[in-house]
Amino acid sequence: MSKLQSQTTGIAAVLDSDETVTEIARLKEENFRLRSRLAGKCAYIRNKVDQMLKVMGTLPLRPEELDDDTLVELDPLGILVDSFAHILDHLHETNRELSENREFLQTIFSSLESGVMLIREEDHVIMDVNQTACRILGRSRENIIGHVCFSFICPDCNGSCPMKDMNLRIDNAERIILAGDGHAIPVLKSVGRVALHGVPHFVESFVDIAAQKVAEGKILALNEELERRVQKRTAELIHANRELESFCYSISHDLRAPLRHINGYINILREDHGDRLDTAGLNYLQRVDAASNRMGMLIDDLLSFSRIARTPENTEQVNLSQLAREITVMFRESTPGRDVQVDIQDGMIVSGDPSLLNMVVQNLIGNAWKFTAQNPRPCITFGTQRQGARDVFFVRDNGVGFDMAYQDKLFKVFERLHREDFEGTGIGLAIVSRIIHRHGGEIWAESSPGKGATFYFTLAAPHHC
Repeated sequence: MSKLQSQTTGIAAVLDSDETVTEIARLKEENFRLRSRLAGKCAYIRNKVDQMLKVMGTLPLRPEELDDDTLVELDPLGILVDSFAHILDHLHETNRELSENREFLQTIFSSLESGVMLIREEDHVIMDVNQTACRILGRSRENIIGHVCFSFICPDCNGSCPMKDMNLRIDNAERIILAGDGHAIPVLKSVGRVALHGVPHFVESFVDIAAQKVAEGKILALNEELERRVQKRTAELIHANRELESFCYSISHDLRAPLRHINGYINILREDHGDRLDTAGLNYLQRVDAASNRMGMLIDDLLSFSRIARTPENTEQVNLSQLAREITVMFRESTPGRDVQVDIQDGMIVSGDPSLLNMVVQNLIGNAWKFTAQNPRPCITFGTQRQGARDVFFVRDNGVGFDMAYQDKLFKVFERLHREDFEGTGIGLAIVSRIIHRHGGEIWAESSPGKGATFYFTLAAPHHC
């Protein structure tokens, strides 16, 4: 390279260096001017960004997230454009959700089986109504909207409004509305408060209860008729009870008189003419005497059976354990030759009628006492056991027992499963059954021939064992 060329290259380099310095200076000056212009805009831009973030439901910027230097380095217009685009997307999504919710609510409003009205609180003007309300009122939508609600909704209120007068938040009551043809319709109405665009409104919903009122009227009429029937039947029952008492009186006195005469003549024959009768005659006389005594027992048992239903209720605490012990002593005294083992559980306390429950225990233990007569080692147990949620009392014996095929006859009047071998009238268990049922309980038995029997019973009245 020549000397001239070297000098030329050096001069160009110097010129390039000078231009670079000049460009840098220009850029610095431009940067300074830009910073100066943005210096007054930083607070404004940050404020706008915070507003956009608030609309989008985002927390505002922290100071270090968008300070003055950051704003200078970034593209402020780009930030605003991106933010606005994001806000528009958010608004579109919100509008779509609002539209869906509006359509959903409109569907409910239109399809409800209750009439619904929207009423402006200030002047009671009806602003909207659904088709069910139009159908109940028998009016078109155009003849409802814009009218004051008092003109046909609760006209009997005479312009008063419980919601406003009493400052209620909600009101539920039966009201009367007027249909388009003027006839009154009973409705069950509910009213609540709602604000639309800042304006207070009432939302009233109502259902037609005319059919329900008709049904209630029929039920009331039926109840009145039933009450009349009950009074009539009660009077008839009182009359029948009086006749029954008269009948029982006749049995007690009119039938006993002939029996007394029969028994008296039997005794006269036995004492005054017994020596003239042979063995067959004495046997016949004995049979007549036994039949007469049996008839007397039947009369006594029938009177007891009929007296149960007419006995007034007398509920007390009754100690079944003590009753059973007293009854056992009575049977031991009446049959001193028998040695019967009797086990009685302690503490069987119940609520019931003492005299009636005494008959229950006496009949059940008496049956066990009678039907164990052929057992050389008779045993009777009276106790209680738990079955599910109830206490069950039982009287168990090791007597002759019975065939369960005939258990349906046990508690019927005059039904006897052992006719010849054991005394009895066949009324005892019928009496027991009637008393147990009067106390709200149940009675049943379990047995097999030759293996004894167990009679179970419950009482509905509270008891403690």
